[in-house]
Amino acid sequence: MGIRSEDIGEQLIMAGYTDVFNLYGGIFEWFKQGQPVYDAANNRVEKIHGYLPRYGKWLTKGLKVYDE
Repeated sequence: MGIRSEDIGEQLIMAGYTDVFNLYGGIFEWFKQGQPVYDAANNRVEKIHGYLPRYGKWLTKGLKVYDE
């Protein structure tokens, strides 16, 4: 997990962007620490997409969803 965002971050830096960060632990760690997550309508959510069950096991807080 995290390799996709790391790769995209490197591409952005190579394209000239300077304020590029990779969130350590990803969205799962962010959510686990109680940080807010919002949907496209700016509503705070308690559901996090688990991608696949083998990854969702790392999401220990909130509601895991796999398809909506």
